[in-house]
Amino acid sequence: MPKFLHRGNYQLPVFSEYPEQKTPRINIEHFQKLERIPCASALIRLDYCTIDVNGRSISIDDPNPKTATEAYLPPPDYKKREYSTLFFPVTKSEKDLFELRKAR
Repeated sequence: MPKFLHRGNYQLPVFSEYPEQKTPRINIEHFQKLERIPCASALIRLDYCTIDVNGRSISIDDPNPKTATEAYLPPPDYKKREYSTLFFPVTKSEKDLFELRKAR
């Protein structure tokens, strides 16, 4: 399993505690043994900074409204499965919960 997030769209689990190790860099291995909040996730999008024709970063605070709108890309449609779930495996307890909800 990769340790780092690169440019892309990710679905990541939400944990109920912070890793005990005090290190300058934290990766997924620091979290794997921690308790997850069942069925809770965060959708994360990582992309390059948008730049203008002069090579400068575009900001949503740009005085030109047209340029400012180019600084923000709309999120991908979750239903199209454009988020990687590599770091969000479904646990047995979550599968059991899905079955209980389906039965209601």
